[in-house]
Amino acid sequence: MGEVWRARDPRLNRDVAIKVSAQQFTDRFEREARAIAALNHPNICTLYDVGPNYLVMELVEGPTLAERIQQGPIPLEEALVIAKQIAAPLALNLAFRKLPLAFACR
Repeated sequence: MGEVWRARDPRLNRDVAIKVSAQQFTDRFEREARAIAALNHPNICTLYDVGPNYLVMELVEGPTLAERIQQGPIPLEEALVIAKQIAAPLALNLAFRKLPLAFACR
C-alpha cells in the first residue's frame, strides 16, 4: 500500500507522518484519504494534505499493531483495549454513515 515516513513541517513547526504510495493515487489510496478526511475521532489521525502519491497526516507516536503482535500473544485485557480503540471510530462511522460499510469492515 505504501511507506510511512516521519517528517518535519517547517511552516507549522510540527512533526508529521507522510504516507507515500509507489504509484499515483490509486482508488484505494483515494478511499483512504476520503475516509480519514470524513471522520473526526481521537483514534483517527488528522489529514493535513494530499498530493498525487502522498498523504500528510498527524504523527501518532508509539508502536504499530503489527509491532505489538510480533512481541508475542496479547493478553485478553490488552486485546480488549485495542479492540475498543479500533471499534470506536467504526461505530461512529456507521452511526453517521459517512463511509461505505464495505470500507469500514476491511
